[in-house]
Parts: sequence; C-alpha cells; structure tokens
Amino acid sequence: MRLGILEADSVSREVEDNFGTLSSMFSDFFKLADPDILCTPYLAHLGELPDNLDECDAWVVTGSKASANDEADWMLELEEFIRSTAKQNIPTIGICFGHQLMAKARGGRVERTQGDKWGIGIHHYMANSAPSERPDWMSKGEIRLQAMHQDQVVELPPQTLCLAGSDHCPNGVILYPDNALSMQLHPEIRPDFSRYLINQRKGTHFPLEEGEQALIDVDGTVDDVLVAKWMLHFIRRSG
Repeated sequence: MRLGILEADSVSREVEDNFGTLSSMFSDFFKLADPDILCTPYLAHLGELPDNLDECDAWVVTGSKASANDEADWMLELEEFIRSTAKQNIPTIGICFGHQLMAKARGGRVERTQGDKWGIGIHHYMANSAPSERPDWMSKGEIRLQAMHQDQVVELPPQTLCLAGSDHCPNGVILYPDNALSMQLHPEIRPDFSRYLINQRKGTHFPLEEGEQALIDVDGTVDDVLVAKWMLHFIRRSG
C-alpha cells in the first residue's frame, strides 16, 4: 500500500536531523502496524499536490504551525483536493491541522480553544458511543496520544460522526461518510519530539507552568500502534 503524505509544513534542519521530516515521521508511525507500507511525500504547503488522485492508495494531511483559518492559497488548493478525494471516495486521513482543514473544507468550523488554552503533551480521548455503535475497527473505547494544538473543530461538517473527544477537545475524532477520517491528536509524534516541542514553546506559545506540567508524563504510554492499526484497517476497508 502506498500512502501520499500531504505535508502542510516544513521542519527546521535541527528537527529533521533529530526527528525526521513530517513524511518520515508518518512512515515510521504506519510501519508500526505494517512494515511494508510505502509513503510518498508531497510538499502541499509549497503548492505541490498530486496530478492524479490515484497516484496513491490513500492520502494523509499532516499537521502544521499554520491555522486552518489563514486561507493561504496553498490551503485553499488543499481544501479543494480534499473535496475531490471525497467525491471519488478515496480514503483520506487528516491529523491535527489536517483534521481542522478537512472539517473546514467540508463545511465545519474551526476556532481557537476557549481561553486560548493549548492542548499539549499526552491527551486522553473517550469514545462517544457504545462498542456496538462504533466502527468495527475501533476496538477500544479510549486512546492516549500526544497533542500540540491551539485551534480545534468546534462545529462538525454535515453528515459526519464524532467518534471520540475530551472535555478540552470534544470533536477529537471525526468519521466522514465518504471514506475520510480525521483526528486532532498526533499519533505520529514520539515522546522525544513532543518533549522538544514543549520545551521550545513553553513560556512563549503557552504558559511556562502548563509546559512543565505536560512534561511530567510526556513519556507515558500512548496508543500509537493501536491507532496505526485502526487507520490502516480503515483505509483497507474503504479502498
């Protein structure tokens, strides 16, 4: 299976040398569930999008430092790409910024978290329905993953289902009717990169005390392997 990674941002040389590119992070993440997965990067933030929707078996829209409400030209082009994949029922996954941009492209609404409070470190999402009402690939009613966001989806797009969330981020996982799935959390971020980001941003992006609190359990257990399996199962069932 080949996944197209639509990079919505670039990383610094320091980050690339120590943690990899956005595409390599997602490649490592998906390989937790299937070592044979192939990931092809597209620099969407620089206007690079696939010529054909069938170049890959599925598409992944990554996170970004940008806001989904910025409406830069490349974002509008990426929104149109997202709508095109929906029309053709091509499996598409959005993560963090990708989660927000996908919702915005499909008629939802994205805003800053109430009180401008960031979601950082490990966050815990609970399923919104009983096991019998969830997709069969969603084998667990809760997940723990790294977070790094200030914006979030505050209004669901039409005909979508919120699968899971938290008090801080109620619309945390969204299922679309046409083979799309999105998540506010970062399953691809390892603890060491999360620690790096928190240390870089505490005292500037969010209060120092909040950063220090998030660092306490940043190395805790997360459900990255489980979520990688969920997403690949979703893609294979959708393709």
